[in-house]
Amino acid sequence: MTTLHTHQRVANYDIWKRAFDQVLSSSLAVGLHSFRIWRGEDDASLVVVEYTFESREAAESFVYNPAVLDEMTHAGVDETSVHLEFLDEVGFADL
Repeated sequence: MTTLHTHQRVANYDIWKRAFDQVLSSSLAVGLHSFRIWRGEDDASLVVVEYTFESREAAESFVYNPAVLDEMTHAGVDETSVHLEFLDEVGFADL
């Protein structure tokens, strides 16, 4: 399993969320197991998404897919703000 964190700024959260939902309901989200979304408390344009994929290859295939990139750009993602982190889980506790 690979976890992908994406950090980005969006022009309008509601427009971005509709496009996000559309992308995830399409065939573009192959290998995606789950996701969580956060918004900045002090900056509502900051959106962080945590995705869990079956592999790094699936995560890269999704995030670098030209159709996904195009959809997110049209949805108002500031391309200069995008930061990606590919992570392997090494510990977990449910307290």
